[in-house]
Amino acid sequence: MITTEILTPFLLSLIPIFVAVDPLGMLPIYVAMTEGLDRQERKKVIGQSILTAFLITIGFIFLGTAVFAALGILVEDFLIAGGILLLIIAVILVAMHHNLIADLPALHAVAHRPNYA
Repeated sequence: MITTEILTPFLLSLIPIFVAVDPLGMLPIYVAMTEGLDRQERKKVIGQSILTAFLITIGFIFLGTAVFAALGILVEDFLIAGGILLLIIAVILVAMHHNLIADLPALHAVAHRPNYA
């Protein structure tokens, strides 16, 4: 009973952080950027990266609200900006899709063949 009272808020906090940090997506980038380094240098890079991320996070926790208040930025502004970004990405993806079919005759023929089923 007490474990669910502790575990539920922990997981509700951990999951968005895990998604935002994306450690599985960062792994190939880390491997590519440290390709020529030996084991000791890689450990140093990891330590510096974790320290930098921690300090930036702490800075945003304490100063983020003050900076946003000074600039007059509200949560609603982020909602609007996020919606605009999603719209732009969707329009680009649709445009790319139509350009791909128009540029490749074989795909155009497959996409527009009659269905005799």
